[in-house]
Amino acid sequence: EYLILITQLEHQFCSSPSFTLQKFWFYVHPTLHTMSNLHSLIMEIRNVTRNAMDEDTEMLIDGFHRNNNIPQQVKGGGLLSILIDRMTNMSGDLATKKLYMYLLSKSSQPYVTMLHSWIHNGEIHDPYEEFMVQERKGVRKEDLKEDFNDAYWEMRYTIKEDVVPPFLIPFRNKILLAGKYLNVIRECGIAIQEPQQQTMDDVVGKDNVDKTDVNVSNDILAAMDGGRL
Repeated sequence: EYLILITQLEHQFCSSPSFTLQKFWFYVHPTLHTMSNLHSLIMEIRNVTRNAMDEDTEMLIDGFHRNNNIPQQVKGGGLLSILIDRMTNMSGDLATKKLYMYLLSKSSQPYVTMLHSWIHNGEIHDPYEEFMVQERKGVRKEDLKEDFNDAYWEMRYTIKEDVVPPFLIPFRNKILLAGKYLNVIRECGIAIQEPQQQTMDDVVGKDNVDKTDVNVSNDILAAMDGGRL
């Protein structure tokens, strides 16, 4: 859209004698607003990342080590949380809200794909450590001598609280258990079948489930996975 605008402005400049600075300002003003919002978003992400890096540096000075001394970067659920907060806070500005809904819908696709893979198949494909559930592949049953079943599953899959998007906080334990139980079933030698996709309205409101239990903004649901989340 921006490149099309520049092309149109150049055409007007070259072909129309009535093309003035006032008209130029009128045409670029909406884009100026969009660019300003993008700049504000990027600066917020940068500041959050910088604060996390400063925290990691302090931990290293104090003798603590985390994630092989690699500074924490805002990504995955943390990044979606920033987008959701800004979309909610800017909901009074329809143009800004539309912009953040678009960014959320595009940037959330990898996260939603990982979420579906986990709750439907019990599998985690998370090469950049963005997902809310982490698998500790180093945990083995052979290393656990007492009560290995309970301890094994408790240690094998855990939630990373700092990267849980706000709209998934009420469901984080159910999400964790959904994939964990599928792995328990798979380990018993039972094949896992892909369930049929259902919309939220197909599930919520039936089987004595109150819709008020699902306190998630419709705008967030619309941006995330087209409302199917």
